[in-house]
Amino acid sequence: MRSRGSVGFVLALHGWSDYFYNTELAKYWTDHGYSFYALDFRRYGRSLRAHHLNPGFTSDLGEYDADLEAALAMIRSLEAPDTPGVCVAHSTGGLVASLWVNRFPKAFNALILNSPWLEMQGSYMVRYAAQGVVEPLAWLRPRAKLHLPESDGYWRSLSALAHGSWDLHPLWRPPCSFPVTAGWIAAVLAGHREVAHGLDIKIPVLVLTSKSTRLGTTYDEAMLHHDSVLEVRVVRERSLGLGAEVTNAVIDGSMHDVFSSLPRPRALAYAAIDRWGIGYLPGRRGRRRADRR
Repeated sequence: MRSRGSVGFVLALHGWSDYFYNTELAKYWTDHGYSFYALDFRRYGRSLRAHHLNPGFTSDLGEYDADLEAALAMIRSLEAPDTPGVCVAHSTGGLVASLWVNRFPKAFNALILNSPWLEMQGSYMVRYAAQGVVEPLAWLRPRAKLHLPESDGYWRSLSALAHGSWDLHPLWRPPCSFPVTAGWIAAVLAGHREVAHGLDIKIPVLVLTSKSTRLGTTYDEAMLHHDSVLEVRVVRERSLGLGAEVTNAVIDGSMHDVFSSLPRPRALAYAAIDRWGIGYLPGRRGRRRADRR
């Protein structure tokens, strides 16, 4: 969605077993004068092909560099050469985006992370334990599927066919997540390890998370008001090591995807961007002060 005479562009990145579907998010940005773009990574969503036997599979998060480079090249061909950019990234996409902008500091002017997966649930101790089990298998059989408990609880909190509000594609956002492979989880663990050592992101970062976590293997109504995927306390702690200018906004009542939550927490999330954007977003700096005049 392009905005004529845009003040900037936004590139949205999705999470694990996901794709871009949130047209409300796109409208929010275009209403503020930005051109909006979304990328479905290789082996996800609209990029899935019949020959992809393992949806979402990668053994190296750096593989997505090519996807991001191609997306930005396309955007730059449509926008003015000096148009500033904002990356909005969710969950695993937030991990990919954090590592990307750390390596390529001039790719964007600001980074907004929506419940980014920056560490394993629990703590780094869980990650250490998982590495010892997964990495030897990933080295030998990266596409080996791990036998993990399946749950459709989070899907039920999202889908209009259950308790949510969103029309989800049955293949691109299935009720249970894509099968987890050894190579994929090893790649994620490597990303977590890099974040744990500390990044040096040069651009301002806004991190949006729910106020609290409610994990479970079966759906319950609390999943509509809490993050049912990640432990938000751990996410917020890890986020402080991303760079020098990191802002945390706690969104009371939101789900894992704050922009797919119920209307009130969604409104709180957009209001948080509005406040933060006055200081950091291209085209919106000092807007409130100017409006008061």
